[in-house]
Amino acid sequence: MNKLIQLVSMMMIAIVAQFVVAEKIFALNKTSARAEINNKKSYMAKFREEYQLLFVYTSRCPYCHKFSKILDSFAKDKKLHVAALTDDGGKIEPFTQAVHDRNRITELGVDGFPVLFIEHKKTHKNRPCDKTT
Repeated sequence: MNKLIQLVSMMMIAIVAQFVVAEKIFALNKTSARAEINNKKSYMAKFREEYQLLFVYTSRCPYCHKFSKILDSFAKDKKLHVAALTDDGGKIEPFTQAVHDRNRITELGVDGFPVLFIEHKKTHKNRPCDKTT
């Protein structure tokens, strides 16, 4: 009987130890998750500070009208600034402050609409959002 009590006691100690270890792992994971979230938040803050989205469109394009609503919603959700260039001078809601600049659109190499770029606010260096390299 004493051996049975010892065996049960050892099993209970092992189970308690597993719970203690699991609790510590959970606490570490929780801390790691918080750190990860904070890193992502600081990355997004730095991105917002240095970059903007550049939306290039023509008002005759039905896809541009549709995409503008999606882009506006996304930008508001992520608190991103969107600058807009229009090929034909026409306005699309909510980007009514778009700049009409065909020369810049040509320099960007735009050959179809809509196009979205990530652009550095100060240097105006940019990259199309659909490029992965």
